[in-house]
Amino acid sequence: MKNTTETPGHRPTDAELTAIELFASARRSGKKVSVEAYLRRYPELAESLRPTLESIVLFEGAFRSFAKKHPKFNARQFFGDACAR
Repeated sequence: MKNTTETPGHRPTDAELTAIELFASARRSGKKVSVEAYLRRYPELAESLRPTLESIVLFEGAFRSFAKKHPKFNARQFFGDACAR
């Protein structure tokens, strides 16, 4: 009997990785791109992209909330220039 925990998960395609990077880049540059609006641009990838894009938005919100509560936190030390604004 095969152990199902050894089954590899979904590996993103090049198209998915590109779409995710473009979404994250747009949000880092300050554009208020919603997940739903972005998924309409990639309907063929929507099902696979949704969890990742929603996670990016969730992380951004948590990060901003944390940064407001801890103004001396050095984001560059942990996340590099991409997360420090």
